[in-house]
Amino acid sequence: MAKVCAATGEPFPPGARVRSALVDRDGGHVRLDFLQAVWDGPPPGTIGHWAVRAPDAVETPDAAPLDAEELLALLDSLGDAADANNDRQARVRYTLALLLLSEGRVELTEARDTPDGRLLILTGSGGEGPFEVPDLALPEEEIGGLEAGLPALLKERAD
Repeated sequence: MAKVCAATGEPFPPGARVRSALVDRDGGHVRLDFLQAVWDGPPPGTIGHWAVRAPDAVETPDAAPLDAEELLALLDSLGDAADANNDRQARVRYTLALLLLSEGRVELTEARDTPDGRLLILTGSGGEGPFEVPDLALPEEEIGGLEAGLPALLKERAD
């Protein structure tokens, strides 16, 4: 998450409600973060958007940034173990795809409509993939919650 609002340039107060959007710009993807008070809907070119909270003023010592390589490995492993009936896994995988897109670690190479819905085709910046991820168009609040749970999921998988 950015440290300042994309609309106002003001820093986010600790714990502030923030709206984030992944936007297609000039052939690349940019994550924009906005204070809830100035959010007037997704900007043009938005691929996905969600709600998060700015971190509290005091960070816990074990709060390390998420490693893009670990996230990409998780995206890949969730795809290998994909279970059509595992709704939570599909939601986590969609959230991972949005996060990796916003970080520039994967790129959207194709979006295809299928009988089951829209399918996003992603390729890693190092040539990984392709990864096929259903576009679940999850509510912003759910994406924010799933994103907040990723550190614990990564730790659980490492143990």
